Amino acid sequence: MTKWKRLMTGMLAAGLAVGAAFAASPKMKEGHGADPFLPGGNYSAKAKSLVCGGCGETIEKAMRDVPGITTASVDPKTGGVDFTVKDGASVRWSDLQKSLEAASDRMGMGADYTLSDFKIASAKTAAPVEKKSPASCCPHQK
Repeated sequence: MTKWKRLMTGMLAAGLAVGAAFAASPKMKEGHGADPFLPGGNYSAKAKSLVCGGCGETIEKAMRDVPGITTASVDPKTGGVDFTVKDGASVRWSDLQKSLEAASDRMGMGADYTLSDFKIASAKTAAPVEKKSPASCCPHQK
């Protein structure tokens, strides 16, 4: 095989490996769309990186500042985050993450409040908030 063919084959294999890694990313799960809405209900997740004792309070405040979120609590030891979206409201996932990103930027010191391990504790069936949304958060919402 020529040097050119080996180079092209290697680049193709690397591209396929990177594509497979992104396809398996937990950020985009089937049925949740690119930017889901969270209907009224209770949710839990994990904050990525808490660096000090004030991180929990900062996350709680940032989440309560998002319209529709009524409660938020953080376990600073585990990074566990529990929050409630008000009945009849819905919260866009990206709005929640933007608020947390801004809070971690203000905190500095390597804090990263991005949520992962998202779980629905209980959610109300609600009408879609926006028809142009690619998908709702929950399969029961169409």
